[in-house]
Amino acid sequence: MKSRLQRFNSKIEAIAEHNQVPALSCAVQYKSEIIYAKAFGKHGGFNSNPVLPETSLFRIASIAKSITGLALGRMIDKKMLSLEESIFEYLPHYPKNNFDINIKHLATHTSGIRSYKGKELFSNKPYSIEDGLGLFKNDPLLFVPGADYYYSSYNYVLLSAVMQIAAKESFGSFVQREVLDALQMSQTFEDGTRNTLSREMKKRTVKMYSKTKNGYKRASRVNNTYKMAAGGYLSTVKDILKLGQAALDRSILEPSTWDEVLTQQFVMAKPTYYGLGWQCNQELDEMGYIGHIGQGVGAYTNLFVYPDAELVVGLMINASVPNLQRALDSAYNVLRNGIP
Repeated sequence: MKSRLQRFNSKIEAIAEHNQVPALSCAVQYKSEIIYAKAFGKHGGFNSNPVLPETSLFRIASIAKSITGLALGRMIDKKMLSLEESIFEYLPHYPKNNFDINIKHLATHTSGIRSYKGKELFSNKPYSIEDGLGLFKNDPLLFVPGADYYYSSYNYVLLSAVMQIAAKESFGSFVQREVLDALQMSQTFEDGTRNTLSREMKKRTVKMYSKTKNGYKRASRVNNTYKMAAGGYLSTVKDILKLGQAALDRSILEPSTWDEVLTQQFVMAKPTYYGLGWQCNQELDEMGYIGHIGQGVGAYTNLFVYPDAELVVGLMINASVPNLQRALDSAYNVLRNGIP
């Protein structure tokens, strides 16, 4: 009889083969030990080297929001800001839309700010964080802040603008020191333009693809600089496990702050399954998860943490692949009730 890990591997292999993904990297950590790390495919383009879990860089997409959630937690612990503060304390010239918006509204996607429209997701313009605000700041809110939940990466663009003013330094430098360095995530980097990546990083970064009805094509070039907090990082699958382990260990944040980060919000008595940058699906079944699903240009990613099982699963694909999550959940279910 196959072990649980062998059955898990068979399912991941089948997903990679059935979907013909250009590259997939997956790793599993159990009781603080990496027990599985495997990659499929090649880097793509002129680089025919095989993908490796230790060194190959993928876009992490919205897992970046979980990094931002920890950076926000660090600022709370340092009393640099508070969740109930109005964003207008930091951005007095930001349009008010007749409503106040506080920091917690942004972190929990309850601000009413719209999501991408048109081709905004595919922009390759070198916007700064401040420039990025211009994409949406003059648009009406979808609802009164705090009255509903609507997931939008623009919440995190605005949040990063507030955070770097409160920190008195760039968002990227604060995150690097307070989160990435603190967790020894040495293989996680800002996803800048090709001009800002070193030669070594270009070689280690997988090519990005989009799935079409005729197969995969190279994804559009995009500039993620302004949405660093929402989806603007590259990482290896092994490095991203450290983010999940931090949630298990409750490291780098005060216990009360971790409680805030990992507690889902309720709006009108309805669960949102979202805390501060972390999806919190503990109540969806008997053994839920915390973490994040990411989907962006040339990326589909998962970071799933099962606290009761002391289990962290990371997975990265270098293409936006629709209708994949159910099959991935089925693979994770093999492990989450125990490894032996």
